[in-house]
Amino acid sequence: ECQIYLVHIQREDAQELYGFHSRFERGVFRRLMTVSGIGPKQSLRILSGLEAAVLVRAIAGGDVRLLSSVPGLGKKTAEKLVFELQDKLDDLATGEMGPEADSVPGQTAAPESSAAADANAALLSLGFSPVAARAAVQAALRESGEGSSVQELITKALRHV
Repeated sequence: ECQIYLVHIQREDAQELYGFHSRFERGVFRRLMTVSGIGPKQSLRILSGLEAAVLVRAIAGGDVRLLSSVPGLGKKTAEKLVFELQDKLDDLATGEMGPEADSVPGQTAAPESSAAADANAALLSLGFSPVAARAAVQAALRESGEGSSVQELITKALRHV
């Protein structure tokens, strides 16, 4: 049994369905499409390049360099995303639509420290997939503990990849 969160887009010439694992991802997708010049395909490409939570943090923090590391997303488009969405993501970052809202019963989503978020972003910029980067950083956190520096986490995460 599984749940898929859908976005239905209907145009004159086509009907498209986009499916997501969580309400949070779907919310980020919808918010990306509110930016002028960003359609559903570009939004999906952006979400494929960065995990939704990392994307929201990057936009909220104005991290144009991380955003422009997504394939097909240039510096100007990354700046436009930050400019148009920076103040519009508060409900996604902190509200009930946050990533923890869709956690699986019986599993707790540990809050990600700033060092872990930075280590995750570093692995993403090195070309690792969002899933692999997150798993490696989580393994590094288990091994070294919460008080680790970014450099320690990156080094240990690279050993786990």
